[in-house]
Amino acid sequence: MRRLDNLIHQLNPISEQVNVIKRNKLLYHKAFANRCNNLRTAEAEVDLLGDELDLLFGLLEKIYIALDHYSPVLQHYSGVINFLFEVTFIFFFLFCFILYCLNVVLFDTFEFFSLFTILCLQILLPKTTGKLVYCHNES
Repeated sequence: MRRLDNLIHQLNPISEQVNVIKRNKLLYHKAFANRCNNLRTAEAEVDLLGDELDLLFGLLEKIYIALDHYSPVLQHYSGVINFLFEVTFIFFFLFCFILYCLNVVLFDTFEFFSLFTILCLQILLPKTTGKLVYCHNES
């Protein structure tokens, strides 16, 4: 009986270590599952924000085309120009926010920045003559 008690006494710390390792394994497994779930959720959000960015960019491009087409007429209506200027800035801030959410630096998106600059110049300088030239960068 003494040998059995001695073996139990020796194995007791080992069984406690096994229990601690099993608990840690379970905790790490749960943490890993939570992180995977968070990554899936974040990926879905990024996809949605990217789709929204594409839609807004398409809308901004349509606005640019309309402004380019009607720019000689719109130069005579300051109220319309002011409204379009405000709309352009609203789109600009929406793009900035979405790009910030996507962790994209705005100035790396050269095409958007050049389009926005051209729109602002057209609205801010309505007395310019001629049509705007928009260079679409195929990269």
